[in-house]
Amino acid sequence: MRGSTLSGQCVRSGQNGVMQQHAQGESGEFEVRRALASLIPLLESPDPAARLQRYTSDAIFVQPGAAPVRGHEEMRVRNVTVLHGVTLEPELIEVRDDLAYAFGWFNCGVDTPDGQRVEVPAHFLMVLRKEPDGAWRIAREFITPTA
Repeated sequence: MRGSTLSGQCVRSGQNGVMQQHAQGESGEFEVRRALASLIPLLESPDPAARLQRYTSDAIFVQPGAAPVRGHEEMRVRNVTVLHGVTLEPELIEVRDDLAYAFGWFNCGVDTPDGQRVEVPAHFLMVLRKEPDGAWRIAREFITPTA
């Protein structure tokens, strides 16, 4: 089993993507935390297209030094990096009706072309939308390296 952290609480992904999360709190916030936790194994998956299920079809992903990635088709082509040892630690989550935001810390390992693995610490801001099927999906994601 591989361990990842979400908001200071251990989230483990095991075989078949089974997630265990120990968190309490308000229903909407818990659902958003669960949605963020379910993203971790998808970011670490050798099939980067698998992560599309956690994003809205009109999602926009923004990171420094690159044009925004808009929608599933661009994500399928441009967001192909497999991440390692992903940690998401939300500092703030606020839920209002069918919209929520989460702000916090993100860390992962990325393999370089020369075979080295580098750590990428960052801050994130995600806006999530509750879709008609009841699932919280990321509609906007902003990542910026920590100073």
